[in-house]
Amino acid sequence: MVKAALLSAPLYLAFQKPFFSKVSGSLWRLILPETVLLSTIMTDWLARASRHNSFGVAAAITLVLILAAEVVVTQTLGYFDPHHMEEHGFAVVLATGGTTALLAFPTLIILMKMTRRIDAMRRQLAQAVQTDFLTGTMSRAAFMETFERRQSKARERRTEGYNVNCRDALLVVDADHFKSINDRFGHSIGDAVLTMMGRVLHTSVRPGDHVGRLGGEEFGVYLIGCSEQDALDAAERLRAAIADSGRHLNIEGLSVTVSIGAVMFEPACEFARVFEKADENLYAAKDAGRNKVIFDDRQPLAA
Repeated sequence: MVKAALLSAPLYLAFQKPFFSKVSGSLWRLILPETVLLSTIMTDWLARASRHNSFGVAAAITLVLILAAEVVVTQTLGYFDPHHMEEHGFAVVLATGGTTALLAFPTLIILMKMTRRIDAMRRQLAQAVQTDFLTGTMSRAAFMETFERRQSKARERRTEGYNVNCRDALLVVDADHFKSINDRFGHSIGDAVLTMMGRVLHTSVRPGDHVGRLGGEEFGVYLIGCSEQDALDAAERLRAAIADSGRHLNIEGLSVTVSIGAVMFEPACEFARVFEKADENLYAAKDAGRNKVIFDDRQPLAA
């Protein structure tokens, strides 16, 4: 803002010279440089404060109001005549400068408050979009975006000639007989079970791994850079931890177990293809009696 003022100040001073009063008249000699100065400062402030287009509109409206007020003040004081401007120029500068300050500073304060409020709303909205409201895990959209972003980087590195060999794993975790839990114990208990699952999954994975709720009672666990044995151990650990935490809910007759379908895949794979294979293994775990982990031991999915 200071830089903008320093850059605009010479223009302001230049227009106060007698030469410009003959060329442009007393009104534009006064108003034009002042408007340029103010608009430069406000544009610089708004560019730093927010990226919202609405603020640019607000700034434009503010400048129009300031310019209109200066015209009214100048006309009211009868200073369109260059002779009067030379004689009473200081009074006009004070009058128009005061008008500018009275309009600009309250407007800037309002814009600053609007900026803070909108930034807070943007953070809340981003949080709501990225996080599942019930379990606190990543939303499906955020989980898929994280997956695709990593795979996209792998594709770029392969295109650039790098040898990318780091393998990842996807676990699809689904609560067993969840409909029966809702029907027998009520939806509030069902929500408590989902919340517990999200907490256990989130706290049981390594830093850098990702957990998201894919829909209903189904969760996804994205294991970054692991071996087949690491993925299998993680899946079994998660299955046992959820069953143990279900018992700690202290609800008589409630048993919480999960089935897990796991798949290894090479870098640069698409989410839909990896999820389809993990989902097949999940249904195989269900068909095998539930409360199991089915891991495809064949060659990891290739891009």
